[in-house]
Amino acid sequence: MVDPSKASSTNQDPYGDSFSILETSLPEYEKSYKDNRKELTALIKKAVTIADEENLFTLKAAPKSERIEGRLLYRYDLQIRKAAIVPFYKRLLKEADAMNLKKDFPMITDEGYLEYLRGSEFGELFDYYEKNTSLTLWADAKGFPATLTYSIRVTPADTATQLKDKQVDILFTLALSDINAPVKIEKPQNAKPLQSLMNEGSLGSARLKSRDARRVADIKQLQLATELYFDAHAGYPSKLSDLAQSYIPSLPTDPLDKSSYHYTTYTSNKIRYAYHLGASLEDPSSTALASDADCNSISGAECKQKASGSWASSGSFNGADDNGCGGEKDRYCYDATP
Repeated sequence: MVDPSKASSTNQDPYGDSFSILETSLPEYEKSYKDNRKELTALIKKAVTIADEENLFTLKAAPKSERIEGRLLYRYDLQIRKAAIVPFYKRLLKEADAMNLKKDFPMITDEGYLEYLRGSEFGELFDYYEKNTSLTLWADAKGFPATLTYSIRVTPADTATQLKDKQVDILFTLALSDINAPVKIEKPQNAKPLQSLMNEGSLGSARLKSRDARRVADIKQLQLATELYFDAHAGYPSKLSDLAQSYIPSLPTDPLDKSSYHYTTYTSNKIRYAYHLGASLEDPSSTALASDADCNSISGAECKQKASGSWASSGSFNGADDNGCGGEKDRYCYDATP
């Protein structure tokens, strides 16, 4: 007997975790940015002021002039003052709270991060970066930044014996020009939304097949839960929500649009004698379609019920493969009966 409290549908999407932020979080942050653009700009300006007041950035040495590519520039070797990080972040949180930005931008206003900054783990990490990184700013005579460089020395872990005494230096250089000059940004011709690109080609095909595999696994999990319910109540549940908690940890939903799966029941002698479960797949070549029920609980055709009775009028659907369970075009109904 399978313990339903430990049963869970398997998410076989190899890209799900990697791209979930692109599919969900990024649009949310884009909307939040548009809604709070004025407040965010004010917060950034305030952050610069706070950083200056807390002496967050200090100079390793006195500035010196250098001629680079024919330009006379002044070099500033910067470092972050460790003792100023927590006071800076506390004041930033307070400003964000006053601007009501905490709800929409938890990534930059997470108070839990403040505890991390106070901990020994961050202290050790900071000490490592302080020893192995450098941040240098070159500015012209008027104080306008011209070039920003960031370098980091990467050393392998002690357990990587083959790389003992080896290291690599990585240098990032940002050249700045035409600061404050107006910039016109135009949408490129034939531009496509990110979601459209993700659904194209081999990546889109892999994600489509993965979602279908998830749907089939969900239906099988629901079948198991309905059988457990039948054993306890001598009949199938009238609706899938009756399975929640006692027979399944949480009700699975369609991985694409989070809609509920299709479900109806067949009653004979006042007993819910059978059920009809369905999920709309995206891949017409899915092998699961070759072995599903293809029951039409609207008309009763192909449902192969032995006892006389009737299907519930609500929730009934056509399980034929040529359309989705709800009649959707370009979807293919995978259905199951006892």
